[in-house]
Amino acid sequence: MSKNNYELMVSRFELKSILEKSTTPHSSKKGFEIEKTFNILLENKIREFENLDENFTCSKKEETNEEKNLVVYITCDLKWNTQCSTAATTANRILGQIRASLSFLDKATLRLLYPGQIRPYLEYAVSSWNPYSRSKIYLREKVQRRATKMVKSLRNKPYDERLNDLELMSLEERRIRGDLIQVFKNYQRS
Repeated sequence: MSKNNYELMVSRFELKSILEKSTTPHSSKKGFEIEKTFNILLENKIREFENLDENFTCSKKEETNEEKNLVVYITCDLKWNTQCSTAATTANRILGQIRASLSFLDKATLRLLYPGQIRPYLEYAVSSWNPYSRSKIYLREKVQRRATKMVKSLRNKPYDERLNDLELMSLEERRIRGDLIQVFKNYQRS
């Protein structure tokens, strides 16, 4: 009998005895519940043992194409498609909630809501996932375009005029400005 089979049998015995002790004696379905729970626990143990080698270390490493760390999606090819689309989708969802909850939106209200509720989703950790392709930059700008069109008096004006009237900068300009500030801070330190 191999080492793994022996340990599996010992684990099976331990699991069954623990389950029998943990159930109440007054339960009418005691046997069924014990067997069902036991089978679930046993399947999990078997999966654990299948991944262990003779030194009891995990032999299988799971490969993933993307990881989520602090709400930033990092992919193995370092293309920020998932991060850009997730940020734009979340910001669009919040923008939709604002539109549904407010019947009238003026410039002052949008100037308060947009920087506080929508833009943080578009700019969170942007220095690390800085979008460089035109399509990803446009995807983020599209949210701001939609937000500026929510004010009825600005709806028919071009995008640049809407930004000037609301005293906002485009997200691309803000990103470049942030990069320049970071370079300046690094230059001052050295």
